[in-house]
Amino acid sequence: MDDGDHSRRPGRRAALALMAPALGAAIALAGLAPAPAAAAAPVYTLPETVVTADVRDDGTVLVTEDHTFRFTGEGHGAYVDVPLGGDSSLSDVRVSENGTPYREEGTPELGVERPAGTYAETSCAFAFTHRIVWYFDAAPGSTRTFRVTYTLADAVEVYREHAFLHLPVWGARWQQPLDRLWVTVRVPDAGRKREGDVYAAFTETGSGLTAKVDASTRVTTAQAENVRPGTLLALDVAFPTRALDLPEEGSGDRRSDRRSDGDGDSQLQALRDGAWDDERYTRGTGGCGSAESSAESGSSDGPLLQIALVVAGLIALSFLMNRFWGSGGARPRSSYRRSHRGHGSSSWSSSGSGSSGSSDSGGGGGGGGGAW
Repeated sequence: MDDGDHSRRPGRRAALALMAPALGAAIALAGLAPAPAAAAAPVYTLPETVVTADVRDDGTVLVTEDHTFRFTGEGHGAYVDVPLGGDSSLSDVRVSENGTPYREEGTPELGVERPAGTYAETSCAFAFTHRIVWYFDAAPGSTRTFRVTYTLADAVEVYREHAFLHLPVWGARWQQPLDRLWVTVRVPDAGRKREGDVYAAFTETGSGLTAKVDASTRVTTAQAENVRPGTLLALDVAFPTRALDLPEEGSGDRRSDRRSDGDGDSQLQALRDGAWDDERYTRGTGGCGSAESSAESGSSDGPLLQIALVVAGLIALSFLMNRFWGSGGARPRSSYRRSHRGHGSSSWSSSGSGSSGSSDSGGGGGGGGGAW
């Protein structure tokens, strides 16, 4: 064995001496960590969801979601995760059933029993998501429709000529199929119509969500049937900025929109061409960290967190071992390769043509939801 190989052996031994206890602890923790509870069979099906978004004169958006659940077993609660993109914010949450309002009480927990007729909410800022949870008692065989309403601010991206609303309407974290989805978006009229004003809607080609626009009423409607679990659906609506009655910049009044430079022509053309940014499109659709299966099984995030920490520890150990053995335990490598995730593109259809917008607004229950 040559001298260079002998010179590396102390470094390897030292590395192994340091790593062995940590590796042993990680393996022990992995063995001791309780396995996550198996997801119970879902106690519900989803016959229908109706989403309505009313864009107000000031650029805020009132969103109403009517979720219909048919319970095959006893039901005790349900939730939705509302994605928030860009600088959007959510307020004025209300939950009701058949016109009877639920009262806000406690903290939003999944998979638990709480007083019927109550709800709670939380903002998951790190995930760009707002979670709304409500509690009830549903008998097997019953069908219940719950209404969730909230207001979005800074959800409309405004250019000099065109304004854009990107509305996720169904999220990939819903784990049950949805029979029917109906969406309506209404745009105001500030009385400043012009010839050539553009009203357009855009949905992803092949997603099953189809949209049409009635420019005379400024109403966009969209629908989908037999939406499979894990499907992400979004609707992009473009309309003239002059349809809004916005405060002038510098007036001191609170603005509830996102102002951008330019006339918006290039953004509108990007929609028509099918260009979209996958990171912004999916931002805020990952939920607040608890999957529906956790809610249905009544399990907590504790075991999952422990396992995640173990995995992270093993990855770190592997990285350190590679650095020591790849460099002889003497010095780190002088360079490394970095991989970049490329942005995809997609073809989109609309009332005219288009794509998912590059603006990330939020809303519509597009993150996910479920019941237990």
